Amino acid sequence: MASIYLFDDEELSTDVSDVELGDQSDTAPSVLEPSQPKEQRQSFFARLRLRIWQNDGFWGKVLLITSISSAIVILAFECFLFGLFAKNIDSIQPDRPQAVDASWKIGKRNAVATYLALYIYAEIYQVMFTLLILYTKNIYHLLSYLVFLCAMAVYSGIQFYELNYTLLYNLLSDSTWEKACKGIAIAVIAVSCLVCVIQGINARKLRIAFIKITGEKVGNRTSLINSNIVFNLHRNALIVTGFFLTAFTLQFAVIVLNKNDPEFAITIVVLALSYLIIVLADYGAVREKSIFLYLSFIAYMGGLAYLIFKLYRLFTRYATMPGKRSLVAFDIFCILLVIWLMVLSVLVRLNFGKGLKTIYEGNYHFARGEAEETKFEPKM
Repeated sequence: MASIYLFDDEELSTDVSDVELGDQSDTAPSVLEPSQPKEQRQSFFARLRLRIWQNDGFWGKVLLITSISSAIVILAFECFLFGLFAKNIDSIQPDRPQAVDASWKIGKRNAVATYLALYIYAEIYQVMFTLLILYTKNIYHLLSYLVFLCAMAVYSGIQFYELNYTLLYNLLSDSTWEKACKGIAIAVIAVSCLVCVIQGINARKLRIAFIKITGEKVGNRTSLINSNIVFNLHRNALIVTGFFLTAFTLQFAVIVLNKNDPEFAITIVVLALSYLIIVLADYGAVREKSIFLYLSFIAYMGGLAYLIFKLYRLFTRYATMPGKRSLVAFDIFCILLVIWLMVLSVLVRLNFGKGLKTIYEGNYHFARGEAEETKFEPKM
């Protein structure tokens, strides 16, 4: 019996020996004009709901619920911590001149504001990343998500250290609000570590299905499999960099810079450009456009110089600044990420022409006609 394959997962039999001919001809599907799969005919939001919730099973739902609930709990803790600290820091009367005292309090208040700003961004990023994981069923996204959660658990420890040994140290008091601040910071550590464990279990339960779905795109060709690994490592490095570089820049803008300082304007420009570079780099990898990868590589070198300069400033001009350790940690991690991206960009360029373009080119559709001609559904 002959078979015609219209789509990757659809087989249409041509054996018509048991088919009754007659009035059914108007309703029979045409081999020459095949209908699209049901999911492709749905709207984007309908597919989003179908993939993220209805078709995810128990562990996918646990992954999403844990992500959203933990984000809400941690944000509530951080808002309470900021409000408690900002409200009571003015009641402290340290033994120093009034002008120095005002600057001292502003520095500490800005440090706590930085924690809140970072966590607001981090929890939004966490939920959006979870939705991306469940929509694409990509095993590389899932692993990168776990790396992000572990990094945030480490950061919660840095926050407690800064709070205990810098922001609340030597305040000449032993009040209830200080103990409450430390207790909240410990609670954030506990929740962050618990989320890592729960999501690690979820990832273990989901990994087999995700590996199968990710592998089905490329088949069993060794060269294509290796190219796909490099491509996904590059894409996920961009996704993770999108958080850490932005988070570092955001912290720097909140905690150390005066709005009248030229360095503040440079920092904001870098913040805006980072998103553009990330999109250009991914677009270049998907559509195999060498010019975009070359431009991105040049931008990485500029970003590396920027991060090294900021690290130097943290140990010179801002050596005694409250909250410095979190900035140093983010800066060093960003430097490592940018170096990793530079290596992956070279490897991605070397894999051009090996067949990945036909698989991933549907990720960027700018015209309806182009979208209709593309065989594969857009997936990250």
